[in-house]
Amino acid sequence: MTIGIVASGLHAGEAVRKAVITAELLGRGAIGGFTVFACMDGNGDVHHVWGQTGGVTALHIPPDWLCASKAAVISSGPNRPEPLVQFLPGRDGLGLVSGHRLPNRPSGDTSHPTPLNQRVLHLLADKATPQQAIDEVLQANPEADAGLLAINVDGRIGFG
Repeated sequence: MTIGIVASGLHAGEAVRKAVITAELLGRGAIGGFTVFACMDGNGDVHHVWGQTGGVTALHIPPDWLCASKAAVISSGPNRPEPLVQFLPGRDGLGLVSGHRLPNRPSGDTSHPTPLNQRVLHLLADKATPQQAIDEVLQANPEADAGLLAINVDGRIGFG
């Protein structure tokens, strides 16, 4: 089971961390392995921490990152291909993109062959809202085995 979560608001970092802990405690299957946690600080700078095994509780997340108002996580079974940040990319001053299953899958769109989650970031840079960006990427890739979640620097969220 791969889970992706984004949150916006007071202590969003802590909220996504607690949500994954709950899933790891109650869930079954491929969980408690690789995890990537990301947040945006008050300046819009992106911060990441990740691990291959042990789930979110194995990560050493700085306390100020847990207080971040924009945060995201992706988690699943262990031993995913490196670099793990490919599953939850972010860009300073722009946003974060998480997802489900294979959000890093290459786009089937030959005019934009970048990974799906990176394509969402490109569209955010072109001033799309998170929902517009995700809708465009998924419409262009209807057979993609992926779910996408995005949050921008303004705290707006999109999903599909």
